[in-house]
Amino acid sequence: MNKKIAAILLSWAMMLSFIVIILEITPVVKAPIILFVDDESGTGPDNPPENFLKIQDAINASSDGYIIYVYNGTYYENVIVNKTLTLIGENKNTTIVDGGWADDPIYVLSDGVNITGFTVTHSGVNWYDAGINLESVEDCRIVDNIAVENARGFLLYYSNRTTLSGNTAVDNWDYGFFIDYSNNNSITGNNVTNSDSGIYLIYSNDNTVSRNIGWENGNGIRISDSRNITIELNMINSSWDHGIYLYYSDENQIADNIVSLSFDGIYLYHSTMSNITNNTFYSNYYRGLYLRDSNNITLHHNNIINNTAQVRLQNSKDIFWDDGMGEGNYWSDYTGLDDGSGGRTAGDGVGDTKIPHPFTDQGNGYYQLDNYPLVDPVGNYIFLYEGWNLVSFPFIQSDTNLGNVLSSIKGSYTAVQQYNASDSNDPWKHNCSLKPPYMNDLYNIDHLMGFWIYITKFGGVLFEYFGVEPATNQTITLYEGWNMVGYPSLTSYNRTDGLNNLTFGTHVDSVWTYDARAQKLKELGPSDHFKVGYGYWIRAKDECGWEVPL
Repeated sequence: MNKKIAAILLSWAMMLSFIVIILEITPVVKAPIILFVDDESGTGPDNPPENFLKIQDAINASSDGYIIYVYNGTYYENVIVNKTLTLIGENKNTTIVDGGWADDPIYVLSDGVNITGFTVTHSGVNWYDAGINLESVEDCRIVDNIAVENARGFLLYYSNRTTLSGNTAVDNWDYGFFIDYSNNNSITGNNVTNSDSGIYLIYSNDNTVSRNIGWENGNGIRISDSRNITIELNMINSSWDHGIYLYYSDENQIADNIVSLSFDGIYLYHSTMSNITNNTFYSNYYRGLYLRDSNNITLHHNNIINNTAQVRLQNSKDIFWDDGMGEGNYWSDYTGLDDGSGGRTAGDGVGDTKIPHPFTDQGNGYYQLDNYPLVDPVGNYIFLYEGWNLVSFPFIQSDTNLGNVLSSIKGSYTAVQQYNASDSNDPWKHNCSLKPPYMNDLYNIDHLMGFWIYITKFGGVLFEYFGVEPATNQTITLYEGWNMVGYPSLTSYNRTDGLNNLTFGTHVDSVWTYDARAQKLKELGPSDHFKVGYGYWIRAKDECGWEVPL
């Protein structure tokens, strides 16, 4: 289809989308005017003479409310958007605005501007140069663009109520997203890689930073001199400084983020009155959480896993390690039991011994502690240690293909094996990436089976499992002799209650699991608990059905 036909069809589609039909009264809605930009020279059926050769020429010829559609090509311009317009690129990978290493490829000076579908590159190198720069504007939408090799990828300066969503910032040498003196904005669903700070907010209040992915930045998310920032559902990996860094920033909500393989997971400096909940900080090289000169911080239902130093406090006080209702955080190095010995209900998911924390270096005997440490991770996660792990997952899989089930840790393991007691001739099944494919015979895993998995990722990896939560007790067939099985339950039960319809000594006489952190097998005694996410070896005296309680 040539460009002229495509343009006509697009024009009709846009006009039809703006027609409003109401029974009895049918107001006439004026369709927006669409201008087209094509950098190809000459005329002809693929380049109608009414096309503009430059984006700026189309903007100059437009009025508020116009749509400017830009065909693929590289436009060597410093575009100034000084009207309320919608700019649409034909393909974000191949519709390129190149600023020529001067000023901004796109500079927005009007409210209500929408920009989507562009790559912006080669801004100037001054402090406020950026791929897309919005200054003193409101109610704009910058969606699904790429910023590469700029001083800053995307910049909001004195700009409010604007959305930055679905954008990608790569190799911008200062910041991927820079929010300065700007309030009530949404930075959501973006990807940012290889910047000094992936997302940086300074002197900006009441903003939301959510569902972003940061990879190999100096700081994944940095907040300075700002208040009431919601930081949620972000995934930050391999930051060479801090995953999330708050500096002189107060009253913030930090929830449901995953920060891993960074120098520090989260660092609060002179920041107060903030809540840190439902986050996962794992395998960070120095500290999982570092609180310095920060007071009145509430932390609960966080997973603090396998960090070199789990937590460090310096000159910080009024740190509350639970939700006020008897639940604290999950610590991967906690060794306490959940057997009721501490006066709580056995199996309630909270350890019976407190965690005193001599990780504070205040030197004045002031120690923080978690009174109610959780015995299982929060959320649909299992932490897999480097080396062998014996695991299972509680959810029913709609797709049991091994690669799909383990998709969240692709590239972090080399071998999976399972013992199938129903196949007495060849019970061991294997899948190993180091073997030729024809030598593998394990292709599917489900929620009823336990499986060994060998993790090669340094420091371990967080496995997120998917599926449907069982609505009824799941039954596992146990064959006479040894069985390797899963634990399809969301509740930790002691050995007696966990075996449910079976009697230890009558139906089964031995239950073992594997402590991957200590790298050793462990036999379950009467007060030991079946744990969510673990796999088990069970020896049955006769064939029977184990009805696993939910």
